[in-house]
Amino acid sequence: MSGWAAWATDTLKTYGPFSYVISGIFGAALVALIFATFGWFRYANSRASYLNRITTPPSAIDPFQSVFSQKRIDPKFLAEPITRLVSNKTLVNCELIGPGAIVFSGCHFQGKNKVGNCDFVQFEQGLTANEFQNPIIFQGCTFRDCSMFHLILLIHDRDTFDDAITPKPKWITPRYGDGLRQIPKP
Repeated sequence: MSGWAAWATDTLKTYGPFSYVISGIFGAALVALIFATFGWFRYANSRASYLNRITTPPSAIDPFQSVFSQKRIDPKFLAEPITRLVSNKTLVNCELIGPGAIVFSGCHFQGKNKVGNCDFVQFEQGLTANEFQNPIIFQGCTFRDCSMFHLILLIHDRDTFDDAITPKPKWITPRYGDGLRQIPKP
């Protein structure tokens, strides 16, 4: 279009086809610059909304409830203070935010559960959830369409968990049974 405009302009007509090509290149560069600026603004807006969502403080919750719906939860506020146990709770469309470590023991995952910036660790089959010292233990809980951010997730049944979470988990431990050396217990 800018090449045609150069052809139609008497000033540039004297330079002939060279001016048409230069005008076309200039017009294409201008359009590319406009698209790049628009893309940068969309990226900046998306990043700002993500950071706003992540840094929003957790919701006020009553840890004695058995069902939580559409809450932003820091797991340490949900756990019992001494045993660090969360048992038989149902979380629907909730966000679990860290930092922290969580052990899933006998939990059920339904719907589309999502993770963001989480590390996945598989622990050996004979180890029970009670043998951990620091993580919060979710025992017999149900997660339906939940999101988890900035957590270390300790899981014993790797295959079930791979199917329950999107995107696919990135494991930082090798699969047990694939030649992993067992660490002797003291």
